[in-house]
Amino acid sequence: SIVVAPNEGYIKYMNLAQLCQGQEALKCYQQAYNIMKQEVCKLRTKKSVASIHREMAGCLVAAAELYLTDLCDDDDAEKNCEDALEEALKHCADSVEVHQTHASLRLSQQREDDALTDIRKAVLLTHKLSEEFQPTYESKIELGRLYMQVHPPEAFQFFLDLLQLNDTNPVSYTHLRAHETPEHLVCRLLLEKKKKEKQQQVYKYKLYNNRNIKHI
Repeated sequence: SIVVAPNEGYIKYMNLAQLCQGQEALKCYQQAYNIMKQEVCKLRTKKSVASIHREMAGCLVAAAELYLTDLCDDDDAEKNCEDALEEALKHCADSVEVHQTHASLRLSQQREDDALTDIRKAVLLTHKLSEEFQPTYESKIELGRLYMQVHPPEAFQFFLDLLQLNDTNPVSYTHLRAHETPEHLVCRLLLEKKKKEKQQQVYKYKLYNNRNIKHI
């Protein structure tokens, strides 16, 4: 597909980037972004334009993450990461991933106050955005991990909210215990209590169903 039509279809480059590392992955993201810039001019509806702008922001976030990981030793890695995220914000200011990655950059720069501002923006968006635009559960756990580094009390509440909203994926207590202090112990206990309550509810539901089946 890339050989036949190298300048058409950005998704194939996004997928290929997932299989590559370093500069090769970055080239794929750059090509995908360039194709999206061409496609956005052809779109007619506001919804489709907004959708591709969100995709463009995601592409730039992926490139920025490379500068924080594989390409962190490049001479201009910090500047390129900053530029990519600033451009991503222009495309989609209500992206959780953009603010979350921006917080990672600020933490790497030891700018914890600025990182906290970005994290709070990301968390606020997880409460406001519809399910369609929510990040993955794993991404939210990573957001909580970043939160824990700069403001453990608020992070505990975030994890508690996450646990209440999610019935299938338990919050990893590794993140909580790694930063636990006596004053935060009660937060962890609340989380564990909530988890036990959910387990009891499931057990009661199964027991009730089993009894009904026997009576049939």
